[in-house]
Amino acid sequence: MQRQWKTYLVKVNNEGRITSPLEVRSPQALPMEARGPSLEQSSGCDANQPHDWSQWLLLKLFKQPPMQTTLSGRELEYFILQLCSLDAGIRAAEIVLYLGGGQVSQGHYADTHMLFYIEKALAP
Repeated sequence: MQRQWKTYLVKVNNEGRITSPLEVRSPQALPMEARGPSLEQSSGCDANQPHDWSQWLLLKLFKQPPMQTTLSGRELEYFILQLCSLDAGIRAAEIVLYLGGGQVSQGHYADTHMLFYIEKALAP
């Protein structure tokens, strides 16, 4: 649903037994700097957030207890990812998980391409 956060459980196969922060990014997501601190702390998705057609997504890792913010080194780990679409319709996104500080040349990463069918938000 447009302008509503949706929560996903992400399974990480950590075969390298990495113990570093996990970061999630997407070329289709608005940069953190563009969102402002109020949006990051709010539970709602800002429908008036300025954006262009190529950046229609808000994403954030759920980092509140009991969830961890770094990889533990176990072979199998789970994280909670929250997504919010600013637009309705059929949208595609690349979601990239950085395992190891977020630097491609200094860490590991995995990506996946996803297709979303986003229903238009009902008028308030």
